[in-house]
Amino acid sequence: MSVKFGTSGLRGLSSDLVGEPSSLYTAAFCRHLIESGHAEQGAPVLVGQDFRASSPKIAARC
Repeated sequence: MSVKFGTSGLRGLSSDLVGEPSSLYTAAFCRHLIESGHAEQGAPVLVGQDFRASSPKIAARC
């Protein structure tokens, strides 16, 4: 598994994002939104996905 973070966000094979990497990234991103004042605790968040086979599993973890 090789997940990296670049200037455009999280990078890696979509299959490498299934499971813990997507959970950790989501938690960190939500914490950032709250701490920066862009969202409040408990605010709704939309999760999108595409047609890759890994998308439903990644979206479910998020």
